[in-house]
Amino acid sequence: MKKMLFIMLIGLLLPALCNAQEKKEATPELLENLQLVEKPEAIPFRLQTGFNNITAREMMTLLAFLSSDNLEGRETGTRGYNTAAEYAVSLFSLWGLEPGGDAPKVVTGQQRQTGPEVQAVKSGRNYLQEVELKEAVETSASAGLEIVRPGGGVKRTLPFSQGIDFIFNSSLPVEVSAPLVFAGYGISEKSIAYDDLAAVDVKDRIVMILSEAPGKNDSASPFQKKEIKEKYFPAMPSPHGGPDYSKASAILKRGALAVLIVKNSLSESGDIHRDLLAQQEIRDDKPFLPDSRKRLLLPGSKPMP
Repeated sequence: MKKMLFIMLIGLLLPALCNAQEKKEATPELLENLQLVEKPEAIPFRLQTGFNNITAREMMTLLAFLSSDNLEGRETGTRGYNTAAEYAVSLFSLWGLEPGGDAPKVVTGQQRQTGPEVQAVKSGRNYLQEVELKEAVETSASAGLEIVRPGGGVKRTLPFSQGIDFIFNSSLPVEVSAPLVFAGYGISEKSIAYDDLAAVDVKDRIVMILSEAPGKNDSASPFQKKEIKEKYFPAMPSPHGGPDYSKASAILKRGALAVLIVKNSLSESGDIHRDLLAQQEIRDDKPFLPDSRKRLLLPGSKPMP
């Protein structure tokens, strides 16, 4: 069986902006995350000129160019990205900032430098730092399940299609073949005497678990206790992958070769096909790239577990 760790793609929930009138009705939770300034400090004299030049008009002028369609989204390594870098370099030079980037390259023979890298000053450096990246021009995956009855009888193969049956996201090649075990929700929570892994040997196995946790809509469930509920049913998406990724990471630490996270069909958001179609939908608030699965990585990078 060839499988890879499934990475759950979780969207970021952006907080709504409150106007002055709405701020009066801010919740205690919101106020805890705000740093209120009771008495503004005076701007030091040596910084006043620069401070007074930071205006809404100036900011809108800069952002209007950087966000224009002419820069084509500024994806790393593209023409629009280089144009934005040259624009930033010109501004830094205009403002008299001291560069701290790479030293200028040695030019020999008929070689000639062009672009922002020639913006060197007395310090012998420019405003840019060159970073080498590798590009994965193709990322695809195949997955299949082989079922063999005890005694070597009838053999059945079930193929799965990427983008239809499962989500795959990786820049490096990986192949895994091992026996498959099912471990429920993959939760080991001693505080409520719940352990899906107690009777399951996950070492050197591919472990299949359900997403989320039991008792989502059951007020009597121990998973509805305050701390447990916040852990497995967070109100806000986590930038680190959320509860499902944490469960998979804990199982991998026990020696599992791979973890398959199956969308829980009993949950309100259990329609994986609807979620997959939503990811492929073209929206105005997301960049439209000709190859949305292109990956850039640093040389020597290791694959995710």
